[in-house]
Parts: sequence; structure tokens; C-alpha cells
Amino acid sequence: MMQQSVAEPAAVTFTMPARKSRAQRIMRILIRKRLMTFSFFILIVIGLASALAPWISPYSYVATDTANTLSSPTRLHWFGSDVVGADTFARTLYGGQVAFMVGGFASVISLGMALAMGLTTVQIGGWFDILLQRVVDAWLSLPFFVVVLTAVAMFGPGLWTVILILGVSRSFGLSRVIRGSALREQGMVYIEAAESIGATKLRIALRHVLPNLLPVVIVLITLVFAQSILAEAFLSFLGWGVPPPKPSWGSMLSGQVIQYMYQQPWLGVFPGVALTATVWAANLAGDGLRDILDPRLRGQNV
Repeated sequence: MMQQSVAEPAAVTFTMPARKSRAQRIMRILIRKRLMTFSFFILIVIGLASALAPWISPYSYVATDTANTLSSPTRLHWFGSDVVGADTFARTLYGGQVAFMVGGFASVISLGMALAMGLTTVQIGGWFDILLQRVVDAWLSLPFFVVVLTAVAMFGPGLWTVILILGVSRSFGLSRVIRGSALREQGMVYIEAAESIGATKLRIALRHVLPNLLPVVIVLITLVFAQSILAEAFLSFLGWGVPPPKPSWGSMLSGQVIQYMYQQPWLGVFPGVALTATVWAANLAGDGLRDILDPRLRGQNV
């Protein structure tokens, strides 16, 4: 019998698509989210300029030049000078230090307290959850700036006083957001699996729930950062924020700026632009991060 030769099938090779590195994914996000990238660029520039103020500015924020009071922008005073001859450029840079300190530390305090309250009330539940939520409801019913002004009047104005008051006052509203996100995670299957193998409530909160809340926390930090800077500027504008001689963008927009608004407009233009740009950039950064970190929008942006 003749043997038929059967051709062997060609070997089929499967190639896995090349996985993009983390740096490539980040670059793709930055390119697609140009407005968010630009906002981070603004924050970095203003933050670095404020941090390096002693080396960038030719003057200290307390130095005065009595021969050049109310000077227009010149080679000696790039942003002009105020009524006592203080350099506006130096005071704008040092005012940025105050703004970023208030925004950064107040955000950390607010989110720390909000996470503690939100996770605790979800894990304990029952009467404790009901009681704490009624306290939060009562706090949120009070006007924010009335509470802040009352607290500052009681404890006195000061940098760290303002930071603590803004941090604590923002935490109650944020705890409601954290609690809602934690409740959503609490209903997931992996939480039931962790409970079935005997995981404690503390371990579930720290090892399982908290990592999944980080996207929400990151977005909230940017929003609280901007709100805290704006609130500090409002308090300093009224004279209840950071006391002199430490400069603040809010205090630089009050007093002599109102008096000499039409004759020397640059007294308020430069700190006003710095304040507006910082708050605007922080809000845009928060919106961009929300679009990236939100699971429902992640596939559209990455």
C-alpha cells in the first residue's frame, strides 16, 4: 500500500502585545490631558519660586526702600514697591510660601481626620454611625466662614492657628465623601471573602478598603488645597489671617491696595494673579486626576 504523506500543520505562534511601561503610560496621560499637565506645571513653577524665594528675590520681605515708595515696576523693584518701600516681588514670593503651607498642611489634617471618621463609622456601624452622621449634619448646617471667623476670633490669628482651624473645619464634610466610598467598597465580594477567613475590621479597613480609597483621597487633596488657600487669603484680607510682617496674598490685596488702586494698580495685580493662578491650577489638576483615576472614565483617558 502506498502511504499518503500528510503535511504537518504549520506551527502557530502567539505573540503577546508589548506591555507599556509605566513611564510610557504616564507620558501618554500627560499628552492627552494637556490642561491638567499645564496646571501641574503652574503649581510646580509657583511652588518652586516660593520655596526658593531667599535665593530668587534680591530683597527680604521685611526690607524697605524709603527712597522708592510706591515705585512702579523697575530694574530695582521688578513688581514695584508698596507704601513703605517693601519690594512687591519679594512679598509675593514669600506670600506663596504661606499659601502652600496652609494649603498643604490643612489638606493633610482634613484628609487624615476625614479618613479616620469615615473608615471608623463604616467599620463600627450601628448607633455610632448614626450618632457621628448627625454630628456631621449639624456641623455642615453651619456657615463655613462664620465658623472659621469665630474660631480665629477665639484663638487669635496666626499661621498655625489658621492651618488647624481650616483643616479641622473641612474634615467633617470630607468624612461624608469618604464614608460613601467606604460603604461602596464594603459591599464588594473581596470584603466578604476577607471576613470569611477571619480578618479583623481593622485589617479590612487598612489593607483592603483604604488602598481602594486612594484615588478619591488624591482628588480631594487637590480640592481642599485650593479651598484652603482661598480661605486663608479671605481671612488675611479681613485682617484675621497670618499677622504681619509675614506676607500673605490676601493681606497684600487689602489696605493700601484699596487706597492706591487707581494710582498704583500693580500693588494688587501681581499677588492677585499669583492667587488666582494657584487656585485655578489646583482645581484643574483635581478635575484631571478625577478623570484619570475614576474607573468609569479610566478607559477613555489612559
